[in-house]
Amino acid sequence: MHRYRFGIEEEYFLVNRQSAAPRSELPKPYMAAAQKRLGERLTTEILQSQIEVATPPLANSADAIAELTRYRAALAEVGKNHGVGILAAGTHPLAQPQQQRMTRKRRYSKVINDLGMVGLGNPISGLHVHVEVPDPDLRVEIMHRLVPFLPLLLALSTSSPFWCGYPHRIAGLPQCRQ
Repeated sequence: MHRYRFGIEEEYFLVNRQSAAPRSELPKPYMAAAQKRLGERLTTEILQSQIEVATPPLANSADAIAELTRYRAALAEVGKNHGVGILAAGTHPLAQPQQQRMTRKRRYSKVINDLGMVGLGNPISGLHVHVEVPDPDLRVEIMHRLVPFLPLLLALSTSSPFWCGYPHRIAGLPQCRQ
């Protein structure tokens, strides 16, 4: 029996299958067909140009790889009939913030209300790993053990080298507003 279980959420950009250009709106027929294949494992994201898959709780990396591979294959297969591709990347180098549209959900409206343009102005995707640690004391101990690695984790989470289709060469530029 494994001591820890984990789940992975992976966000994808929706792109034009021929040009790889980012889409600004979620194609409803594509989403309906994809949800028939993946069920509750597939959800919308705050931006209509993105979707997200989530694995069930898993015990090993081989199962995680198999699940995510299956999800990607299903999304790609469905996309063939709808001219839609997926891009698993931190950002789409050509995505324009002003072209993004919010998915209409109460939760997302609250995020946009709280964060303003930051919520809509950052077309970024993430890969989230949630680790289940059953023992509360061990959870705290693990968090303390991560402290020396926080600079590395922060560096891994920094912004893309692209902004509005151009390499910007400035760390953190997308987080700044003029």
